[in-house]
Amino acid sequence: MSTQEIDSSELPKVRQLVNQFLSISITHQKNNSIDDKNEIVIYTTSIGIIRETAQDCQLVRSILQTLCLKFIEKDVSIHPLYLKELYERIGTVKIKLPQTFVGGLYVGGASAVESLNESGKLRELTTNFERQGATEINCASCYDYRFVPCHSCHGSRRNRSSSFNRIAELKCGQCNENGLQLCPQCSIPMRSRANSAPKRQFESEKHYNLQVPCTNYTLKLS
Repeated sequence: MSTQEIDSSELPKVRQLVNQFLSISITHQKNNSIDDKNEIVIYTTSIGIIRETAQDCQLVRSILQTLCLKFIEKDVSIHPLYLKELYERIGTVKIKLPQTFVGGLYVGGASAVESLNESGKLRELTTNFERQGATEINCASCYDYRFVPCHSCHGSRRNRSSSFNRIAELKCGQCNENGLQLCPQCSIPMRSRANSAPKRQFESEKHYNLQVPCTNYTLKLS
């Protein structure tokens, strides 16, 4: 169909949709520094205040579990750095959860995943991805939550330091704002484990995850 056959009133809307698609594609190519080409990743939230958001997150989980697909769930309410990570991958601060990536490619929200599943395209798209049972647990340390209570402060976010006969409580620098740290058994990339000692990786991973504030990013839940 040529542009002459399109109603002139629809042209701005068409241009907007095209520009939005190009913007998301280009931004994703630039910011896709995360090596998840062989993984399915969904960004969700465990906060159930907004019923629609909670239902959408559960819908995506159910679809992937029905297809017996192994996926990584990143809960932005547990670890705020995931929100910054998602912002950098999509390129917008107006984020509606959940958001799905398949093999490092941006798929979209719950409606996009549902449409692909109903048309059978999702099964074709994930043919070569790893499978697992819906009730199968991969990590016995964190039970696939990917986080464990801080081993240093035990979740209190405070550490005691004694010097010059004084005891002071300092903010723990080894966990996030919820008193959690990444599970040392499953949340560190496999390539990093092969290159260095587990303890050293874990320390660097915790340090990286704690130094990025997320207060400037807006999470749209509805």
